Amino acid sequence: MLIIGLTGGIGSGKSEASKIFKSLGATILDLDDIAKKITKKNALGYNKIIEYFGNAYLDELLNIDRKKLRAEMFFSEGLKNKIEELLHPLIFNECQNLIKKISSPTYVVIVIPLLFENSTYRNIISQSLLIDCSEETQLKRVLSRDGITKELAKKIIYSQMKREEKIMIADNIINNEFSKDILEKNIVYYHKNIIKKLKEPNNDSL
Repeated sequence: MLIIGLTGGIGSGKSEASKIFKSLGATILDLDDIAKKITKKNALGYNKIIEYFGNAYLDELLNIDRKKLRAEMFFSEGLKNKIEELLHPLIFNECQNLIKKISSPTYVVIVIPLLFENSTYRNIISQSLLIDCSEETQLKRVLSRDGITKELAKKIIYSQMKREEKIMIADNIINNEFSKDILEKNIVYYHKNIIKKLKEPNNDSL
């Protein structure tokens, strides 16, 4: 099974890219979606957070207050590390379970925001694909999309691996500095190359 690890910094366009891949027939797994699933009320991740933090991060309906938790995580390295310690193994296990249930897809795209920061997923992907744009563009997109402060947006961007380092590591890079149409054209080109290689007999290049 060909598994592509799709990554990029916040605001780089990973979600938009995954939608395009889905429209082309790829199977999509998104770790953010998995994280939301396991932290729903009474799910395993939810219970882990309650067990450790009590009601500190619950809203009035006893759901995880994601906005509050996210904001505090990026101003407290200890909190961020603890949340990752509690949730990352659960997310990884759920991801593996979902992969096992996939039957004969063209290929699988796993959206992994911290692919290069966390080596856990490198052993299960066939190749990495970085959706890249400048930090200025990231900041502009995050501020218009998420309704968070500029301070928090910068904190999140700078908490992730530097753009230059990701470019050095990535197997493939698609620039998303410009329009959605250009992003789509670049992804379609990448997709066609993948399909072409998949059809080649005894091809070990993927």
